[in-house]
Amino acid sequence: MRQFDVVAIWDPEAEVWVATSDDVPGLITEAASMEVFIEKLKVMIPELLAANGYNDGDEVPFTLRSERSVMTYAPPRSRWPISIIH
Repeated sequence: MRQFDVVAIWDPEAEVWVATSDDVPGLITEAASMEVFIEKLKVMIPELLAANGYNDGDEVPFTLRSERSVMTYAPPRSRWPISIIH
């Protein structure tokens, strides 16, 4: 059984996850939350594969890889060193 790869990239301007896949022709979708995103993929992937002639049984396993760039900042130098008590 073939495993299909899907990549989810966070679009910070639109505030949505965007999916693409070299394994699933025609796949492009977006959603604001990962939960909704996965539910959409569960419907779209089998439909797109069927439309493209894929027929390998009822199960369609896929791997979802996500990418999200995040920016953070160090505190001002006047606050260094910081003691951390455990």
